[in-house]
Amino acid sequence: MSTTISEYLSTLSTNAPTPGGGGTAALIGALGSSLASMVAALTTGKKKYAAYEEDIRRILSQTAALRDRFTQLIQADADAFEPLSKAYGIPKDTPGREETLQKCLLAAMQPPLDILSACEELLPILEELSVKGSVLAISDDACAASACRDAATAASMNVFVNTRLLTDRETAHRINQETRAKLDVVKSRCDAVIAGISGKLLTSSLEQAPTTKELRGMPVVKSMCAALAPQMEALAAKGITPKLAIVRVGANPDDLSYEKGILKRFENNGAAVAVHELAEDVTQEELEKKVLSLNADDTVHGILVFRPLPKHLDEKQIAAIIDPSKDVDCMSELNLAGVFSGRGNTLVFAPCTPQAVVELLDGYGIDCTGKRVVIVGRSVVVGKPLSMLLLNKNATVTICHTRTKDLAAECRRADILIACAGVAKMITPAYTNPDQIVIDVGINFVDGQLCGDVDYDAVHPIVAGISPVPGGVGTLTSTVILKHTIMRAALTD
Repeated sequence: MSTTISEYLSTLSTNAPTPGGGGTAALIGALGSSLASMVAALTTGKKKYAAYEEDIRRILSQTAALRDRFTQLIQADADAFEPLSKAYGIPKDTPGREETLQKCLLAAMQPPLDILSACEELLPILEELSVKGSVLAISDDACAASACRDAATAASMNVFVNTRLLTDRETAHRINQETRAKLDVVKSRCDAVIAGISGKLLTSSLEQAPTTKELRGMPVVKSMCAALAPQMEALAAKGITPKLAIVRVGANPDDLSYEKGILKRFENNGAAVAVHELAEDVTQEELEKKVLSLNADDTVHGILVFRPLPKHLDEKQIAAIIDPSKDVDCMSELNLAGVFSGRGNTLVFAPCTPQAVVELLDGYGIDCTGKRVVIVGRSVVVGKPLSMLLLNKNATVTICHTRTKDLAAECRRADILIACAGVAKMITPAYTNPDQIVIDVGINFVDGQLCGDVDYDAVHPIVAGISPVPGGVGTLTSTVILKHTIMRAALTD
């Protein structure tokens, strides 16, 4: 193709059959590729980005090839459309007209489909540049992503208008479905690149950049313990010491670590803990006998059975027999039903992790009323009960999961984003917005290091507030157990 932009636009403005939407889609794609080349060119040779030099040079080669491909598709679209334009002009009663028209329609669809494929190839380059490109040119990577998205959209429209006239409806449906699926992927990933870069730009350097608030758990723990102190004093004056019974089967390291934290929290606040350790091969009958004995023990105010239990034990049966009034971690279905019904009975204790999230939000004065809350995770242990607790605080709650369509877009719309899917570092900047509060409930180990469901290092600089892992929600769980045990002790007075 050898024409100036002015000539192209002049011809485009007329009733000439070409260029049209397909050629323009290719032109937009070529512009996106050129912008990506510019970002790479402005990055190469910079000392700050020396670690990416080899990758950037590869990107320069890839974007140059894609630019040439898009440019060739401008002419290819014109070449394919010209026979179709002539076929439309054949009188309807001409023998063979329909067969000719159908062949031309299929041929005319190919360049737009190729444009869409080229957009797919540009996607990973744009995503890589958003991380490795020069910060001085990163806005142009977002512009390139916008062009890529628009090129794919325009190309898809040209496919759809041609499939509309195909007499082979099965083929038309297949092409439409495949095109829609590809378009959705391109749009979603381009939007994620734009959102990630927008977040970096809106919260980047200079005096106006806001400081991200780190929502650590320990300040809230201290506040909770201070609030519980008067209740402890009142109980002590009556000779009552709140007592928790921990039932632990075996010696799982995670259980032992959690137990250690509970023992310390209770001891520091004048409450008691009795640990009942049972052998790894304990029978169902022995375990049930232990729980029933604790139900009957008036000196025990709270019972905490560490889960998950070994596979040979029936956890549901234990949940069925534990005294709901002593069930401080919402193991029983009666307590769980109370959480879902919103029952205001003080004997209904929510699961400690969802309650810890609520305590963290309350501790930092984050009002949920009217806020859009997105919870990524649908487990009955965290995601579902947490949604009920936040609904009771007048939040507008959406529960998502790893199979939610366009999960990143759903997350970006949230005022408060809560990650509890159990997938390490799945929440990246593309899932966030600069005004967002991010609560990380995840507990994962990657290369022997504890991390959450949020890519903390990447997300921390670009959101309004975020809880770390470790040091965030998990810090509060033992204090929630203490609070529930004290509440139960006060009710027995």
